[in-house]
Amino acid sequence: IKEIATSMETELNKISRTNVKENGEINCCLQELVSEIEKRHNRGGGITGISSGFKATDRATNGLNKQDFIILAARPSMGKTTVAIQMALNIALKEKKNVAFFSLEMSKTSLLGKIVSNLGLIEFGKLTKGEIDDNGFIKMTNAADKVTDLNLKIYEQTNNISDIKMECKKLKMQNKLDIVFIDYLQRIVTDGKFQNDSSRVSYISGELKQIAKELDIPLICLSQLSRAPELRPNHKPELSDLRDSGSIEQDADIVMMLYRDAYYNEDTERPNIIDVFIDKNRQGEIGHLELAWKPEYCKVTDLAY
Repeated sequence: IKEIATSMETELNKISRTNVKENGEINCCLQELVSEIEKRHNRGGGITGISSGFKATDRATNGLNKQDFIILAARPSMGKTTVAIQMALNIALKEKKNVAFFSLEMSKTSLLGKIVSNLGLIEFGKLTKGEIDDNGFIKMTNAADKVTDLNLKIYEQTNNISDIKMECKKLKMQNKLDIVFIDYLQRIVTDGKFQNDSSRVSYISGELKQIAKELDIPLICLSQLSRAPELRPNHKPELSDLRDSGSIEQDADIVMMLYRDAYYNEDTERPNIIDVFIDKNRQGEIGHLELAWKPEYCKVTDLAY
């Protein structure tokens, strides 16, 4: 039934658009490219995609561009969910974009608690325990009001790749989808039978890339890393650490890996810094940048801020 429903969704999506067959001509596309670059030049430059809200990341990736399949990977407790939440909030709040967040690990209530803590600058621990004063209640109410005004949808039970695809297509047809976040890849469920986890993850990775291309949106998917960084002296993550399948690296347009020295070293001189290693970037440069982490508020910012 799901296969039939997915097929129907695909056909309906084709009907909803002007279905023009390609003829291989490049002149029209070339003119559009030159025109777009000219517009950016006249504006004084700028990124081509959606701003993540992090200036350093935007400079490196040129923004979050349509059809990009972006992997945000890390070992547990490195802050990848917090970074993803922050990016989603930045995009929904500042860019006024339609954001869909599929949370396959954390409940919607827990996720909203982090969001309220973030927007209200209320200590997350005190918020969850109800240990807030009158001023804290005012902050909480104001933050909740901000959340209701956001074009942000959070899903906690849509964990099958077919269901995720169908929901994204539905939102796109309603003009209510600009970017998708999924937390995280290894928790996505499939209906088919596979020989091993590697082939299953390969299939999921390919499907996610197809969603980004077909719906013409950036898709950011979080991913776990293997235990290999734990065995290295510096613990720095590498592309080969992507868990279960090499196809993740192959399918992804951008791979960003997170690392916190404080997790391994209590005496670190960089206690609240998240290192971001861009180890693959089809549209730009690879490299290293830093973000500031404020765990008490579930908040991540540019280091300068």
